[in-house]
Amino acid sequence: YYVLICFRSPVTQRLDVIMHPVLDEHIDNCATGRVLTCGKITIKFPDWHSHGGLLTVCDTMCHPVTPPKYPGGSGFGYSKNDKDILSRLNFKAYKSKINCIIGSNASGKTTLLKIIAQIKKQYSGKVKLYGKCAYMPQNVKYLFTKDTVKEEIRADTAAKLGIAECLNQHPFDLSGGQAQKLAFGILLEQDADIFLLDEPTKAFDEFSKLEVKKLLFDLKNQGKSIIMVSHDLDFVGDVADYVSFLSDAIISKAGSRREVFSSLNFYTTQVRRITKRYLESAVSMGDIV
Repeated sequence: YYVLICFRSPVTQRLDVIMHPVLDEHIDNCATGRVLTCGKITIKFPDWHSHGGLLTVCDTMCHPVTPPKYPGGSGFGYSKNDKDILSRLNFKAYKSKINCIIGSNASGKTTLLKIIAQIKKQYSGKVKLYGKCAYMPQNVKYLFTKDTVKEEIRADTAAKLGIAECLNQHPFDLSGGQAQKLAFGILLEQDADIFLLDEPTKAFDEFSKLEVKKLLFDLKNQGKSIIMVSHDLDFVGDVADYVSFLSDAIISKAGSRREVFSSLNFYTTQVRRITKRYLESAVSMGDIV
């Protein structure tokens, strides 16, 4: 069942109609206001007023109608009665590419990555993986299970990552950047096909970010696929092949890094903000120099 709500905008006075699904005998979490009964369906409407830019309800009708045909997708919520973190979400990652997921805090980026890693289970939809996954959480200490770095990774891996001098140290005694590099080493030795990285540049300075960039490009050239969640938009704009913007529980924009960042005004790179009036689709220094 869906409800048709006829309303008039207090600003434009334009009359319009919206269709809203009826869930648990009420709309969203609105528990007060006008009540409408139609057959066995009882709906409680919010007390919408014209102040605050809200809408004034003029008339309402409730009857069974054909629901809008939303595309299939995955859904996830931490509680049955809570708002879904992800809803009708469709996400596609490309093989042997760097795929990045961006979005605001608490938008569901980490949740999506955990679903891909099969750490959490979605209540609807399917996850199709083509290869073995290696997952790096935001708190990389969850990966450390040994008493020394040399027990966690091989000496040649430590040397490659620049932490050879830390081989005899306890992983919990490392600095933030060193711990992040150790986590990369643990993932590299898993010989995975897909690398799932949650904020991989956290605790890194600009020099260390260049090392991560080289590492990611090396993995891509080896045919590995990278799915990365990051708030570091400038880093994403520099390394990503494809970007997905997660907002309101769905992927609202997806495409190449230049396509996505050029279409966003707030969630974009510094280069894009500075050059958008002068250069078309420049989102990183590499697009300018």
